[in-house]
Amino acid sequence: MAILHIHSKGYIHCDINPQNILVFPNAVIHANGVNNRLKLADFGSAQRKGEKTCLKSCMYLGESLCYVSPEFIEKGNFQPVSDIWSLGCILCEMISGTMVWSEAEAKGKEDGLELHIVCKHPKIPKDVSAIAMDFIKKCLEKKHERRCTAEDLIKHPFVQNFLDASTDWISKRDMFTAHSRDTLGSHFIPFKLFP
Repeated sequence: MAILHIHSKGYIHCDINPQNILVFPNAVIHANGVNNRLKLADFGSAQRKGEKTCLKSCMYLGESLCYVSPEFIEKGNFQPVSDIWSLGCILCEMISGTMVWSEAEAKGKEDGLELHIVCKHPKIPKDVSAIAMDFIKKCLEKKHERRCTAEDLIKHPFVQNFLDASTDWISKRDMFTAHSRDTLGSHFIPFKLFP
């Protein structure tokens, strides 16, 4: 919802990555005991839609390159759907526990990783459910003209399960296949999702 809000105000975040997603305890505890809320942080690279600025040098500091969209690498400008690409990379990382682009690629030369992002398809975890797979594929569509917008994605069943108060947040069935492990992780903090 944060991405939708930013885009509706005419801005693009331009640096969505795990370090810029903050987790806070929520004052209201959900029916299934979940009491966290997420906030998007670090708007230092944000820009207005249609504004063309050269952010290439600052984006390549740290691991941010792993979350940058192919159209930014090719054309040097961001579009709202560039934030959606970053979201897809983060979701894959949360589900699989590894970055979409391997650590070997990330530690290699920038040009090599850039080439991977532009030319190769990202690694999507195989053991996710059909609903999660569809959502991730819509986020990681290579052609930015065909990639879903935040407005489109907020209507997707994967997101609606989170927003619908009548459901028990999101079920393991919605996230994984029957053969999946029930532990999610990332290179930051592994955690048990379904105790």
